[in-house]
Amino acid sequence: MSSIVWDNNRSIPIYFELLDKLGSSSFDEQQAVFKKALPLFKNYKFIVLANREFCSEKLVT
Repeated sequence: MSSIVWDNNRSIPIYFELLDKLGSSSFDEQQAVFKKALPLFKNYKFIVLANREFCSEKLVT
């Protein structure tokens, strides 16, 4: 899921994908969400916050 944080205390979902499995998502699944969501903000400065599931260094570069 990708969300916009608004007013420092609200999160508004902008894109999500339901997975047909239990457990953590893979790098390819995470990258697919970023490829859909990040182009929406190409004219803005943004920060990506992630939880411990996003452990791939490939996502940072």
